[in-house]
Amino acid sequence: GMEHSAQLLGVVAVLYAMVRELENKYSPALAIASIVFCSLIRYENISIALLACLFFFLQGHRRDAVVAGGIVFAAVATFSLFLVLHGLPALPVSTLVKTDNLQQAVHPLARVYLLANTERGAFFALLMLFFAGLVFHPEFTKGRRLLSAVVFVALFLYLEYGHVNIFWTGEADPSYFQRYESYIWTFAILSFIYRSEERRVGKECRSRW
Repeated sequence: GMEHSAQLLGVVAVLYAMVRELENKYSPALAIASIVFCSLIRYENISIALLACLFFFLQGHRRDAVVAGGIVFAAVATFSLFLVLHGLPALPVSTLVKTDNLQQAVHPLARVYLLANTERGAFFALLMLFFAGLVFHPEFTKGRRLLSAVVFVALFLYLEYGHVNIFWTGEADPSYFQRYESYIWTFAILSFIYRSEERRVGKECRSRW
């Protein structure tokens, strides 16, 4: 849809706000605005928005995290109430149809295992393992480990509940166009680039000293 580019922009804005916090350049306005904007574009973004709220809360920006999370919750609840009052499901049909046949057919945790054994799902799994390792990296600060945990959980939730472009047989869906998973790829790959570049710069600084 036309909101697709805005969805990617929202995800990038949230990641940028978290990176700014890690670089000691935290902006309350940026954090709240990016979370709210991200969550209002598409329902899929809400997982990243709420994980960002948790990130800022644990980093000590509790008031801003609660305000942003409260706005997101109020907006979603209000729209769901509007739908229910008009005799519709609490979630839009456009969101419900993205629940694929694999999610309906198997146990949720089994879905992760099955997808991880496909070519596209394996790349999700490799990224998850990469960020899982960073969570326990002894040289990282708490904030950097927390960002890695956010990316790991976001990837896991998408692999668990998102619409991955794979049939239960392991074949790609030709009618899908990969557009619904672009936001999670953008979030994960940009996070990977940031972590890799930060590590490279850190090594250069240590070598100079």
